[in-house]
Formats: sequence, structure tokens, C-alpha cells
Amino acid sequence: MGRLYYITGGAGSGKSEYAEQLAERLHTELGGPLYYVATMNPAPRDADAAARIAKHQKRRAGRGYTTIECPTDIAQLRAQALNNAVFLLEDLTNLYANEVYGTSGHPHEIVAPLLELRQQAGALIIVANELYSDGIDYGPETDRFLRDLADLAAALSAAADQVTEVVYGIPVQLKA
Repeated sequence: MGRLYYITGGAGSGKSEYAEQLAERLHTELGGPLYYVATMNPAPRDADAAARIAKHQKRRAGRGYTTIECPTDIAQLRAQALNNAVFLLEDLTNLYANEVYGTSGHPHEIVAPLLELRQQAGALIIVANELYSDGIDYGPETDRFLRDLADLAAALSAAADQVTEVVYGIPVQLKA
């Protein structure tokens, strides 16, 4: 069984950089392929989203990643799984939003396929945005989305070997 790492943090916290460093270290340790699972929906993006994607792509360039675009149906990654493969999924929040709003009311399962992938791979690193602690009262639809996303985070964190929150670039181990 592979290891599962759950990494969370606010926007601009440094969670992506931390996750990439971890993925590269595990890739060296395990010796298998290194995959970056991009969950941003490929539909036309705004300038901010395009800039974030370009920043991430530039940072990963030449570092051994094979990018897999997977905005929905995470179960399709099973075909890529190898015993020593390292998967870095960026990020759970986008994946869930794509499933909720981009599948015409027919979202795919998320937790079970990710736990299955963990069984098949050497390591699975899941990056997620910290969206639950801003103290803002949202409308019912957004509130339901955030509660359901929190349930996903809780399930994956419970199954994880390590849970880390990155705060201002500092990784804080919540579960080791």
C-alpha cells in the first residue's frame, strides 16, 4: 500500500511548493514515475487562473513531472498507477467543484478512487485549499458546497499517513 499525504493551506500559503518538494523527494526515494494531476477545468479560464496555471507549469518545468489533465472522474487514473509511482493531485477543491458544477448533476465518486489509487501507487499527495475558516456566512448553496468539501477533506485526512497545513510557507504537521 502506498502512502497518502494530505496538504492544505490558504491561497498563497506555499502549499504547492511544499507538495512539489515532497513529491520530488518521494520520486527519488521510490524510483517510479512522477505524475502531476492537474484538476483545473480546461474550459476557457480567466486571466488570474491562466496566470496561476502558468506559474505552476513554469515551476515544474524540467523537474521530471508527467502532467495528467483530470478535471473530473479521478477514477481514470487507475490506468496510470504503478507500484512506485508518485502522484501529486493539485487540487481537491478544483476537482470537487468540477464534479459538482461540471457534470450535469452526475458527479463521480472522489474518495474511493483516490484511496484505490493510493493502494496501487507508491505515494499519493493531495493538495487542498483551506476554505472553511474564513468566518463568512455564505448562502445555502455555497455553504452546502463547503460542508461537503469539508467532509471530503475529513475522510481523506483520516485515511492519510500524514496531514500538513502550510501557513505562510511553514509546514505544520497535523498528523504524522
